[in-house]
Amino acid sequence: MLDYYTKVSSMTDDKIITEIQNLQKKLYKIHPESPMYSQMLELINIAQNVHEERLFKQRFSNVKDEVVDIGEIEEVVYTPNYDADDLLRAVVELYRKK
Repeated sequence: MLDYYTKVSSMTDDKIITEIQNLQKKLYKIHPESPMYSQMLELINIAQNVHEERLFKQRFSNVKDEVVDIGEIEEVVYTPNYDADDLLRAVVELYRKK
């Protein structure tokens, strides 16, 4: 299947559409219980995926990534100044509660 993907990838958009149409016409002639039926479905799926990839690339090739400026944030860091007695009381109180 990789060879078919390479073949379809090298085709132009018009040829891919024609290829999909031809495969669908052949699919209608095959009995649904035949093993060839599932293989034809897979070939159609590959061709459609290649076509969709190209359409996606064409649609979004002109889209430019933009960064939205949300402003600036001012950071204020406050570090409390504990003296030894306050720190000791806080630690003792913490262990008393347990």
